[in-house]
Amino acid sequence: MEKLISKITKPKTLKSYPFYDLDEMFVVLPDEKILHEAEKDLPASASGSYLGFCFIDGVPMIAINAFFNKDTNEYELIDDKAFFIAVEQLENLKVSLVKPNKKLMQHPIIQNIRRFYGSIVGVRATRLHRWCDENRIYGQPDIVACFVLDEKKQAVEDLLPIENIKYTGNNTWQGILVCDSDKLQLKRGDKVGLTAMCHKDDNQNLTGSFVVDMGINNEPPKIFIMPYEQEENITRKFYTLSCTSCGYEKTFYLGRGANTEREFGVIASNLNEYGAEPFVQDSLVDAGKVEIDFRRELYYCRHCGQIETKFKTRYILEDHTVSIQYFCSECGESLSQVKPAEIKKLACPNCKETLKIKESGKWDIVPPEDGNYW
Repeated sequence: MEKLISKITKPKTLKSYPFYDLDEMFVVLPDEKILHEAEKDLPASASGSYLGFCFIDGVPMIAINAFFNKDTNEYELIDDKAFFIAVEQLENLKVSLVKPNKKLMQHPIIQNIRRFYGSIVGVRATRLHRWCDENRIYGQPDIVACFVLDEKKQAVEDLLPIENIKYTGNNTWQGILVCDSDKLQLKRGDKVGLTAMCHKDDNQNLTGSFVVDMGINNEPPKIFIMPYEQEENITRKFYTLSCTSCGYEKTFYLGRGANTEREFGVIASNLNEYGAEPFVQDSLVDAGKVEIDFRRELYYCRHCGQIETKFKTRYILEDHTVSIQYFCSECGESLSQVKPAEIKKLACPNCKETLKIKESGKWDIVPPEDGNYW
């Protein structure tokens, strides 16, 4: 059994969560009859609950992949299996939300889901647009009811359902028709170009929808990724931190090695497999190319005390830079970067005593560890 140290929210019915709060989160589900009616092969939980990963595959889904004990906060993975149930089948079931941790996300089925998500990062970026939420089809968040306007901006047809909408640059999008349109002389499955029509409501919230524009025929461009070349050398330094109270000891390698081609290859491979972060995807499409600055940095979790190395990655675009937020591999909470002067003040993750710097120095071209990409 593995200990779950992530925060667990108070139980609420599944239907009370908007899709974007559930997406890419874990939920604690009680072992109730409704689960086994929805998935007859789901084994009974001796501990009384399950953990499941929420994702969207047309409709919001839950992949149940672990048994969970609410009394001890311990879980056990269900081998290499997962049991899939649509959220709409469990709408009245009370569940708690749990942020992902590294161990849960390494389950083979969850890894496959993450790879699938990497292939649809453009669609996932559109899910972040709250201004078109009121025109999403209930229970199918990737389908949006879109306007069809004539040259005078008058509606010429009822709202058309469009799915798999992704940004194509210059404030245009592309989507796929869910049904035939006689007036547009298009069939289900045809691609259509879209623009956005937005305004602020009485509460100054941005709202609006997509508009079909037959004059747009853009395809999402290929994004060129290259390493950011810096003139100055980046210091490569290691720190061995130890605790005299409990015996904790670990070495952390910071900076960037001389073999940047190898390191960049690992980062680029990770991007190709799991996709860019959805919140930055539209900016990458507009830019057409991106330089990636990367180096190992030390991070600390203020929730559980975990200390870990992450590849601090920055997307450098023509007019701005976007940095990635990292999350603790143990509890899923946000991590804080540790400045060099703060290293000697870090607390032991196990007993919370102040750690000592046992050794420090420069590391070789190829470090013993590759850093944490999760």
